[in-house]
Amino acid sequence: MTKRQTGIFTATIFVSAFLLFLVQPMFAKMLLPVLGGTAAVWTTCMLFFQVILLAGYMYAHLLTKHLPFKGQIACHLVLVLLAFLQLPLPAPDMQVSPTQPVLWLLTFALTSIGLPFLILSASAPLLQSWFSRTHHPHGHNPYFLYAASNLGSMVALLGYPFGIEALIGLTEQKHLWTLGFGVLMACFGVAAAIAFFQRNPHAHTEKTQGNSWSQRVFWMICAALPSSLMLGLTSFVSTDIAPISLFWVVPLALYLLTFIIVFGFGQRVPLKPVGILALMGSVLGFGMFVSSDVYGWTLSFYVLIVLHVLVFFFIAWFFHGQLAASKPSATHLTDFYVWMSVGGMLGGVFNALVAPVVFRSTLEYPLVFLVSAFLIYKYLRHGGWTLAFFNKEAVSVMIFVLFVGLGKDFLFSKMGDVIHQDRSFYGSITIRQSSDAETKRVVHVLSHGTTTHGAQVMTPKGEQSVPRGYYYREGLFGEVMQGYVLHNPNPANLGMIGLGSGAMSTYSRQGDHLTFYEIDPAVVAIAQNPEYFTYWQNAKGTKTIALGDARLKLHDAPDHHYDVLVVDAFSSDAIPVHLLTQEAITLFLKKTKPTGAIAIHISNRYLDLQKVIANYTLPAGYASYCGSHAMTERQTLEKDFKYAHILCLIAREDSLPATIKTNPAWKKTIPDPTFRPWTDDYSNVFGIFR
Repeated sequence: MTKRQTGIFTATIFVSAFLLFLVQPMFAKMLLPVLGGTAAVWTTCMLFFQVILLAGYMYAHLLTKHLPFKGQIACHLVLVLLAFLQLPLPAPDMQVSPTQPVLWLLTFALTSIGLPFLILSASAPLLQSWFSRTHHPHGHNPYFLYAASNLGSMVALLGYPFGIEALIGLTEQKHLWTLGFGVLMACFGVAAAIAFFQRNPHAHTEKTQGNSWSQRVFWMICAALPSSLMLGLTSFVSTDIAPISLFWVVPLALYLLTFIIVFGFGQRVPLKPVGILALMGSVLGFGMFVSSDVYGWTLSFYVLIVLHVLVFFFIAWFFHGQLAASKPSATHLTDFYVWMSVGGMLGGVFNALVAPVVFRSTLEYPLVFLVSAFLIYKYLRHGGWTLAFFNKEAVSVMIFVLFVGLGKDFLFSKMGDVIHQDRSFYGSITIRQSSDAETKRVVHVLSHGTTTHGAQVMTPKGEQSVPRGYYYREGLFGEVMQGYVLHNPNPANLGMIGLGSGAMSTYSRQGDHLTFYEIDPAVVAIAQNPEYFTYWQNAKGTKTIALGDARLKLHDAPDHHYDVLVVDAFSSDAIPVHLLTQEAITLFLKKTKPTGAIAIHISNRYLDLQKVIANYTLPAGYASYCGSHAMTERQTLEKDFKYAHILCLIAREDSLPATIKTNPAWKKTIPDPTFRPWTDDYSNVFGIFR
């Protein structure tokens, strides 16, 4: 019976953890189309998951402390049934355009997935507590089951982007997840029966001293730092490529792997060598940000990813090792998990709620490196920590580092070439001023994250009306606008998804009507401020800005309205997947004139988006073309601020301008029968890496 008992409890915890971490990327992916495809969706979702995880641990703690064993089993099985009856998960309303995205996301998550996630969150500590009350020979030390929990979590996280997401759509995923929850109900019933009939009436009767508040603060800090670093790493990666499950789950999987190591094999691996590697990594991590932000030195993106992942892994291993080394007896197991969860939640609160308000740039990530380096150095120097040190000196250092970050934001925004810096739910925005003594030009350059999104010559004023960045008249944007708008003497209706610096407004003529679709209020404020850019202010014709997600706002536009609809809504270098699906293109075609065109800007350092464009199902007579425009020697970035780009065009072939038909830079796309087209239900960014 001992092996069967171990197997049942291990399997139940494994299944609950598998479902718990499978639903996280699945649920976040459901929300991307409503919230503009920003990387902040995952950070906010993680905050919700951490809060409900804490609620689940507190529920398990209160249940085991205040109800008799039979009452615990009855109460939990009833809640499991109620959670199952709430499934499958509802889809978010695609017609909603939230003005408070964080509040809307948290509210929707609470009402849709709150109870099932709470039940799954409580499973690990509750089942371990039940196991510790049985006659099992390892009942006094059930922590090995925590390693099984994290193993189930890892299998789900790695299986989602590499298997589940690539094979089936969201609708099927939700139904299969519901089926899995039904299997968990059965497992819970068997585990509860075993726990009840094999219970040991003498378990947990010993009197042991409770956990001190100093110990609890120690657990919180050791849990908070890796949690914050995990979210910082995720935002760092997904902001520059795409907010997709692959970049969400890999840091989280490594985070869980460290728990498996320290709770499963913790006594076999000494923490001192791990601490040395973590200290070196913390200094390296902070140094990489200083060298990039202050001196402009940087490595290739893929090298940076490897370094950041390794640094994060060793820091998380070290601090989670401290948690495992200080875990209490099984009597106080649920209290331990509660305070460890509080720390994880505080890391999420810092990244998702505090940092975006306190810092103008994404400073939380390097600052946590700095705090980690200080704590690890103290540990290595003194051969450990005293709780008094950890609670007094360490907290003081964290407060000091916070003020260092604030000072950096204030001082650096007033120094050098940075003339403006802002941050919103949709990312970090920077405007830099470049002065050239040779050309006598003063140029303002707009960056979103690490990617340049626009530029304008401010001095001499005569050049302010010349579009720069990707949008210059000699490039592909200029060729499309010339062919579809400027050659036509009749007024034109122009639609632009993505405002940026407003450079595309220079193509608007007197009598034209120009509509920009922009989701980020911070971008609108910058484009309309003549101290930064004057494109919008000087634009001719009628101009409006529709604030909100473009797919939602376009439903209000008349059908067959636009002569040209430009899709240029990248955040840093990350793609908004929901603007590149078959449903999105169908909507864009509906809003574009039969003689008009859709122009999609797909310049990207890491992803081959031409595969997506080539495999759309288009109406009869329509075709897609993709063009690549490289810079000439005269049009260098330093001198003219004109950038190489890739632009795709979807239009009727019989209405293509002659210049595009004869320009060898434009190539007609060829569908790939092995490529599965992207839809709102299915997309796989992993399959289009360069």
